[in-house]
Amino acid sequence: METVIDIAEIATPILLLFFTARFEVARRREERWRDIEMRLHEDRIAIYNSILEPFVILFSSKGSLPDKPKFKSKKYKSMTNQAVAVEILLSAEYRDTGFKLALFGSDGVVRSYYRLQQNAFRHAEGNIASDKMLLVDLLGNFLLEIRRSVGNETTKIKNYELLGWFIKDIETVINKENGE
Repeated sequence: METVIDIAEIATPILLLFFTARFEVARRREERWRDIEMRLHEDRIAIYNSILEPFVILFSSKGSLPDKPKFKSKKYKSMTNQAVAVEILLSAEYRDTGFKLALFGSDGVVRSYYRLQQNAFRHAEGNIASDKMLLVDLLGNFLLEIRRSVGNETTKIKNYELLGWFIKDIETVINKENGE
């Protein structure tokens, strides 16, 4: 019996030290993952903002461009919002941001962006907004996926509800499409 007590006296601190070390390793790993997720979250938001810029311009009131140095030039002042949006969509910088989105975006965001871009490419030479409802649907789905990606996974908002802040007649477009 004394041998068992002696073994227990030796084994207890060793086991305690072992489990404490394992716990500390797991805690540090979890902390590192949280830091990576936080940085990834910040990077995603920056990428999403850049990707959305031409669509915000497209739906902005005529002659209203973002307050950024690149939009202060005479070149942009003489262009329509649609022309500015198309130029941004076709730029190398925008494609670079698209690659970043493909790497860092969630699956849902990447898929919805793919559909939105394919539509934009089809209409790049003509009128991007020629099929308003399709564009509204694609852009709304993209925004909805971004919303889910940044932490609102269980959102109950519909895709078109995310567009009301920059498409003034969104309800008219939706009602017309639904035959109301």
